[in-house]
Amino acid sequence: MEEEELLLKTLGWKGKVLIRNAYDADHGTTHLDNTDGTLLNSQSQITSTTAQALREASSRGLKVVIATGKTRPAAISVLKMVDLAGIDGIISEFCPGVFVQVTYFKCGGASLGVGFQHTLVDGMSALSFINTLKANSKDDKNPERYSTYETLAAYVWRCSCIARGLGDDQATKLYISTDGRSRLHPPLPPGYFGNVIFTAISLALSGDLRSNPLNSTMTKIRTALSRMDDDYLRSTLNYLALQPDPTALVRGAHTFKCPNLNVVSWIRLPVYDADFGWGRPIHMGPADVPFEGNVYILPSPTGDGSLSLVICLEADHMTVFKTVFYDY
Repeated sequence: MEEEELLLKTLGWKGKVLIRNAYDADHGTTHLDNTDGTLLNSQSQITSTTAQALREASSRGLKVVIATGKTRPAAISVLKMVDLAGIDGIISEFCPGVFVQVTYFKCGGASLGVGFQHTLVDGMSALSFINTLKANSKDDKNPERYSTYETLAAYVWRCSCIARGLGDDQATKLYISTDGRSRLHPPLPPGYFGNVIFTAISLALSGDLRSNPLNSTMTKIRTALSRMDDDYLRSTLNYLALQPDPTALVRGAHTFKCPNLNVVSWIRLPVYDADFGWGRPIHMGPADVPFEGNVYILPSPTGDGSLSLVICLEADHMTVFKTVFYDY
């Protein structure tokens, strides 16, 4: 309960308050409706000790709710607060001065809803409260942050294993195209013209990708990328120089096909900067994806942060992939 305790400590009082779908295990199992994403875990209950802490919170003018939504943020109002007052005395009728609700969504996102008594708090004070909450919540126990590529590549890798129907013991490789310009020391100049793509490889079992938490796959991808330092890249160049026939090492359909995958990111490429006088391009992407198992991640032409995924799989696998991908 570190997150809940940290939240309560930040708000200036002690006690464990974790609101679930039911309250007070000593007094039955009166469950609250959570179909609109208001509360967490319909199987959980709070003990009488926690209920007492909740009463203390209410008496001090504060409501705290930790919630999990069954739907995605777009499907519900993320600003909706939960009126828990009058539920058999768990929360008194006293109207709180501050109400905080953290809602975790099915897609992995979260929202922080904060309500204040406007007669006591103006806009500047409200934002000061939120920013102070954020500043005090930084802790060594916070989960490691992963890049967009690490997150999306891990998810696509998992979904492709499911769509392809791979067995648990089937080994699968993820090929990661890596730009060596900044990884070499000294780094290549910005105007360097040539091909400096090196390939990192992450190996896993299909069963592990499907059953382990997604962040474990992200960590595997990060580990593969972290190996791509100056020493590794120069050793690769030396290895290629010693090969009597380097063409034998060329990657292609035989490399990326099932059960493997090649995920290429164009996220950081300035693909929409080529304005010839008619405005920014409305689309730029690969003209062809000739190999099964090839994936491209493309940035949005509007710069809104959204991404497009171009993927080539067997036709019967694509139908399953689409279903699995959107049913997170």
